[in-house]
Amino acid sequence: MVIKLTGNDISNKLRRKDAFSFVELLISASILMVIVIGLLYTYIACFELNEFSRNLTLANNALQAKLESIRETPFDSITALDGTTFSLDGFASGQAIGVVDIYDSVYSDLKYIRLVACWKQKSNRVIGEDTNLDGTLQPQEDANGDGDGILDSPAEIITLISRVE
Repeated sequence: MVIKLTGNDISNKLRRKDAFSFVELLISASILMVIVIGLLYTYIACFELNEFSRNLTLANNALQAKLESIRETPFDSITALDGTTFSLDGFASGQAIGVVDIYDSVYSDLKYIRLVACWKQKSNRVIGEDTNLDGTLQPQEDANGDGDGILDSPAEIITLISRVE
């Protein structure tokens, strides 16, 4: 059996070739680019979260060390530490600060101790409300909108210390 191909049959075969059109390639490249940009953003965000986690751990360790030194202070001298600032181990000079707040409780033999740490990330974002890292809270720094006048940060230690007899 002999098959004869006419001119129409040949041109139909050429039109039905298994290839992508230019429009299909542009659409697929656009979709791929959106996916790659999303993955890149996620990768960068993971680096930032890793740095935040590392710095939060360093800040909490420094606060815990400061709390231990406060516990060694005689009870009657603890109030003198109120409002003092200290540097945080593991951070470069001027990149982090810790603040000691001490309050009297309703009991004379009990002190309320609050330690707060603020620091600057590599991206220059300051973690905590003390944006200029000077150890004091200015009204414009009370950024979270609560207007409580208290220095806030993700790194805080709050405890009570009593007189030992």
